[in-house]
Order: sequence, then structure tokens, then C-alpha cells
Amino acid sequence: MKQLRGVDASFLLLERPNSAGHVGAICMLDPSELSAPLDLGALTELVNERAPLIPLLRQKLRTVPLGLDQPHWVDDDSFDVEYHVREISLPTPGSDAQLAEQISRIHARPLDRSKPLWEIYLVSGLSDGRQAMYMKIHHAAIDGVSGTELMGLLLDLSPEGRDLVPPEPFRPEPAPGTATVLGWAARSLAMRPQRCAHRCRSRPHRTSSRRCRLATAQSRTRSPRRRRHRDSGRASTTNTVQSAHYPAPSLRVSQRQSRRSQTGQKRARRLG
Repeated sequence: MKQLRGVDASFLLLERPNSAGHVGAICMLDPSELSAPLDLGALTELVNERAPLIPLLRQKLRTVPLGLDQPHWVDDDSFDVEYHVREISLPTPGSDAQLAEQISRIHARPLDRSKPLWEIYLVSGLSDGRQAMYMKIHHAAIDGVSGTELMGLLLDLSPEGRDLVPPEPFRPEPAPGTATVLGWAARSLAMRPQRCAHRCRSRPHRTSSRRCRLATAQSRTRSPRRRRHRDSGRASTTNTVQSAHYPAPSLRVSQRQSRRSQTGQKRARRLG
């Protein structure tokens, strides 16, 4: 059982009805060299065989009451691989535009948080006999590197595949009760000041540099002070150019006059 980090838990908090927290990947498949057709049954068996290599596929979230601490990954005692592996078909021959439209609709649907946060779709009916596999998984479960590793465990580089040990029956570990989770949360809350103090002592230069950067950013966001006349002490309403004060209207007039003089000089040169 593993607890989510603060960065991973933030993807759960940022999720909204109009903003998804999961990521997706699509793979184009060429089944012409396969000895048996690739259908829903074959893909389900493949995922079930390789699920022991990826424990996260059979784990779900266990939240802490009142949000006192980050959620935990626990084994799903009612895990059903057939719920997560699905199949759809496009009108033959399906184009890439139809595939993109269908995938966008699937990606727009949020994942069920009461189950493991992933789904796989086998898409058939594409032109030239091609097939596609689309997988979406929540960003709280993987990042870019782990997502690449996950796809490497699910897919093979050759049609022959790899030899795997037959999977053992899945025996999920019992999920912790509410009292146990609250006890872990209380211990974590009590240890936070000590952890912060330890980090400040072990990395004083980084802490000070962060404070300096924060102070600099705050000073930049402040509104600039208005300059005051030395003689009157009242706020200036003039534009400051190289420590010289010019009224705004006169400055515009001088700019127009300089432009007119330059234009007149150019015309005189052409005529001359």
C-alpha cells in the first residue's frame, strides 16, 4: 500500500467537470502478421496476464475522511478486468478523422474513482485492416516516465510476444479501516513541523534562496511608486524621461514637430 504524494494528489483536486485529470495514449496496430485475430477476448487475456507486472492496474484510491491526509493506493477486492478493457468499432472503412472524433468523446468522460483509474479500448474497423488501442489512466497514478514503462510492459515489439509466467490468482490485501487511516493521518500531521524543520536545517541555502526569490517576485508585483516634486512634495503628473520632466501634451507636440521636420528634410533632398 502506497500513499500519494502531494503533487500526485493535486491532479485529483484540480479535476473538474470541464477539466479532466487523466492522460491518454493511442497506438496504431497492424494485425496482418498475427496468427490469431486480435479481438476483445485476446486483449483482455493479455492485460490479465500482465497485470501482476503492474500492480497499479488492480489498485484503487482509499481517501482519508475530512481530507486530513493524502489518499492511499489499496488493492481492489472486486477487481474485474472486463470492466476496464472494452471494444468499439468504427463504420468500415473508418478514417483517421473518425478515429480522432471517437477517441475525443471517450477521453472527455471522467474515470470512476471507486475503481482502478484506467481504461483500455480496442478500436476496430479502420481502413487497410488496421486497429487501434487507446488507453487512458489518471495522472495521479503515472507520470511521463512511468507511462512509457507501462506501455512497454503491455505491448511487445514483435508478433511472437514474450514468455510470461502464468499469473497466480489475485488475492487482494485487506483495505485499512477508517480508524487506521485516521491514525495514520494524525501521525502525519504531528510529524509535519518536525519534517519542515529538518528540511530547513539540512538545506539552509535552498530555503534562503527561495525566500529571496519570493521577496523579489513580491517586490516586482507591487505597483510602482509615483514620483514627487522636490519643491512642492505633491504627486507628479508628468512623464519622466531620463530624469527630466515633460508634460504629456507638450511631449506629444514635440514628437509631431520632429516628425514633420524630418519629413520636410526628406522632401527637400528629393527635390534638390
